[in-house]
Amino acid sequence: MAIYRDGTKRWRYRWQETQPDRSVLKLSGTPKVNTKLGAQEAERKAVADARQPKTSARPAAPTLKDYAPTFMSTWAIRNKPSERAAKESVLRVHLLPALGDKLLDQITTLDVTELVAKLLGPDPAKPLRSAKRVNNILNVLSKLLREAQEAELIAVLPKLRTLKVGTTAFEFWTFEDFEKLLASSEAEPEWRAAILVAGEAGLRAGEVAALRWEDVNPRSKVLTVSRTDWRGEVGTPKGADIRHVPMTSRLAEALRSIRHLRGELVFCREDGSRLTTTNMRAALKRQASRASSRGQVAQAPPHVLLPPGDARRADREHQGAGRAQVGGCHEPVHAPRSRPDPVGHRPAGGEGLTRRGLQGNCKWSCSLDKLAESFGE
Repeated sequence: MAIYRDGTKRWRYRWQETQPDRSVLKLSGTPKVNTKLGAQEAERKAVADARQPKTSARPAAPTLKDYAPTFMSTWAIRNKPSERAAKESVLRVHLLPALGDKLLDQITTLDVTELVAKLLGPDPAKPLRSAKRVNNILNVLSKLLREAQEAELIAVLPKLRTLKVGTTAFEFWTFEDFEKLLASSEAEPEWRAAILVAGEAGLRAGEVAALRWEDVNPRSKVLTVSRTDWRGEVGTPKGADIRHVPMTSRLAEALRSIRHLRGELVFCREDGSRLTTTNMRAALKRQASRASSRGQVAQAPPHVLLPPGDARRADREHQGAGRAQVGGCHEPVHAPRSRPDPVGHRPAGGEGLTRRGLQGNCKWSCSLDKLAESFGE
């Protein structure tokens, strides 16, 4: 131990000690207060800190099974209820049985590769799960590991390579099928109005179930989409955007004709309670069965009533069912709104009628009521 003043009259300390491994620990420095007493105090503090047992800056990584509840209660809580339920299902069914006992920092690229092989099965020609499903599982694992890295529980992420997903074939209503579906629902006016809301205004099934009378403006013929219902949990629509959707004349008339006092919901049960997904699927299947539009009972879409048209087919077939043909023009028809998407959904490429409504980038060429004429109004 040495306390001394250097040539600039500055007090300093110098200290060294031989360690058990025969290395020499050396300390030196200057005190904050330039006095001999200050230098002695600074030396004592430096020696005490040096003799403290070394601890790791990063806490020990937990296992995937131990970290999963933290992930769901802290990070995944920001997701919508449907997304949280999907993540919980992926963790419970796939990730925890395969990787639950592994420490997060010991999950390697090889572990992920083996998980993918197990999910696909031994026969490449007949995979147990689709590439899209496998990618969804990998995305949940990737998100969990990234959040663990942000929390400084792990340093390096394993490489997660998703599978190539081919083009998925969707079944779309044609204009003729849609009109047959509407005609078959004449005996049930409320379900006819629900089909019009989904097909012509582009609302998803959860948005249809959560639609309230306060969201319907019959004077300006506008629907306000500000909430969605998922298994009884009401939240914001996809993208958390409030949309203002113009109505066709027959849609406005259909809503006016079913005005009731059973509650605030536009579409509900006899006692005013909310509709369930089962109610909506059964109703659509019932109307499609009546219509027999394809010579058999049409399959009810899982989460949305599909309007007529197929945007991908419309790009290939100039006069296909995916485009509204008004006055000899094959361009998409739009309502006069500031956004290029009348139903408020962002375009996904191409023009024409898509799964949830109309979209495109051409100028407003016709009114929405002219569009209704192309639907047979």
